Amino acid sequence: AGAAPLRRIPFLHLTFVAGLALLAFSVSVHITCLHTGRDELARKNPWPVGLAAALMLAATAVRMAAEPLPKYYFEALTLASALWLLFAVVWGLFLVPKVAKKP
Repeated sequence: AGAAPLRRIPFLHLTFVAGLALLAFSVSVHITCLHTGRDELARKNPWPVGLAAALMLAATAVRMAAEPLPKYYFEALTLASALWLLFAVVWGLFLVPKVAKKP
């Protein structure tokens, strides 16, 4: 954000919304698997985790593209937020059953 002040807001979204969320969700999956006795799953790359990461990256790309396309700004923000929510749902559907059941 400091390197390109004119694009400060999208870069702040990139850093804090996308970067921090992806970090928090990925660490939570790893820690949850380890603390629930699913060490083998923590070493693998389950497909829901990859899907969640792809959704987050897609949401980030759409959000970054919203600024240079002012005609579609709100549509792009709507799509980016929908992709982010879908990412959170995929993460939750993968992780919550692991917490709810013993291995």
